[in-house]
Amino acid sequence: MNLKSLTNKAKNLLSFKSSRPTEQKSSGWSDYNLGSSCSNQSIISILSNSGEYNSLSARFLWAWYRSVKPMRHAVEGIVSPSFASIKPNIYDSKENRFLNSDETVDLSNLLDLFKNPNPRQSGLKFRETFAPSYFVTGNLYFVVDIGVVSNQPVYITYTPPQDVSPVKGSSGFVESYTVTSNTLIQTFYLEEDDDGNISYMNRDRDRELLHIANFNPCSDPIDGLSPLSSTLAEVEQYWQGNTHNNAFIAKGARPSGMLMIHPDVDLSADQEDRLRDLVEKSTYGENTGKVLVAQGGTSYQELSVNNKDMDYINLMERAKVEIYTTLNVPLPLIRDKAMTLNNYSEAKYMLYDFSIFPFADMIYDELNIQLSKYYDTEEGRYVLSYNKDDVDATQIRRNLEVDRLGKSGAITLNEHRDLLGYDARPEGDVIYQPLNLVPAGASTEIIEENNSESKGIKRSKEIFIEKLKETKQFSEEEIQKRADELYG
Repeated sequence: MNLKSLTNKAKNLLSFKSSRPTEQKSSGWSDYNLGSSCSNQSIISILSNSGEYNSLSARFLWAWYRSVKPMRHAVEGIVSPSFASIKPNIYDSKENRFLNSDETVDLSNLLDLFKNPNPRQSGLKFRETFAPSYFVTGNLYFVVDIGVVSNQPVYITYTPPQDVSPVKGSSGFVESYTVTSNTLIQTFYLEEDDDGNISYMNRDRDRELLHIANFNPCSDPIDGLSPLSSTLAEVEQYWQGNTHNNAFIAKGARPSGMLMIHPDVDLSADQEDRLRDLVEKSTYGENTGKVLVAQGGTSYQELSVNNKDMDYINLMERAKVEIYTTLNVPLPLIRDKAMTLNNYSEAKYMLYDFSIFPFADMIYDELNIQLSKYYDTEEGRYVLSYNKDDVDATQIRRNLEVDRLGKSGAITLNEHRDLLGYDARPEGDVIYQPLNLVPAGASTEIIEENNSESKGIKRSKEIFIEKLKETKQFSEEEIQKRADELYG
């Protein structure tokens, strides 16, 4: 089934009515009419052949997501588990630190909600839904159940974008969202409080719909732009390349051919069809190599296929690279040719620096804005965040940096121990340095004086060791330890 037939089938199934013509000759996306007020429409809108976001578009993108391996692997195999491994925590902006596990504030209830979001999901599985929904459709939807007594969220559930239908009001904002899940239909209406905060609540005001949308350059957008929208051509190339290769292999890797009839032979339409069917059955698939015998002076010539026509492997490889780079997935993580022992570790750092951490920052910032009204955050002192130093992929780089600082002499012993997670020592607040160091540009007299002082200390240490040996009361190890403690 080609791209266009899939679109038309989905429209018939969903009884979707469009003001644009539905009859298209091309199976690609490039022939869709983009002559609207926003030529850079969300790819969701383009594929749905409509000016607004609707369930068809999300279903269409998910269908491609399931069939294009690099698209799914980049999102579900790399980005999603990497983000899910980040554990949320409460950050104290006044003291510039993360709270310990035994410290609780009112916002800790939100942290507990992320650990146990709802009866059907664990915290890890709940976080794994973020990346696929956002990077494929550009939208994230959550339904939050509000407790009657506590007036705080008790459950938070991910809602697929294809189940949500927004309705734009005269002001340009969405005035309501309708969520259709199986036979359950819920509508969430726009509300604005005295502080200007906007929320979407159901009629009973015990549930709220949260919407996190990617940036959309269209005027007055009501949905987010899919981050993969700029890679649509490459996604289609990969899909078409796979389709072509499968069809080619199914025919025994034999190209098309031309059946030539002698000019004196006049075949009827039925005879032409029978002869064509006989040739196809004899020369393709499992019958490849069999000999065809026919009368009437016919001849069959196989059409040649040059290297350029057969270059689908390189075409699909380029499409694969474009899909990964769009999501900021470094190539050493997915290509053997680009992978070495050194750049593989660096590639993991780059994945978090350029893809995972920016995505996590956006998610937690949005959730803090939309959910902070339910908690006492002490005027923004406490926020839901995460500690980058707790991420396994970045700990190696952090340990190297801590080791470099410790050896540089720029920090005290206690500062070094604090970075490593150890308790302070009573004598650890002094920065030590070798005795032979002198200020830059010091005169030769100062250098000679310091050298004489060093020699005097060394001689005193030797005398001290000799005297202890004469007492015959200490071992060699004890004598050396005492001398080191006294003279260094």
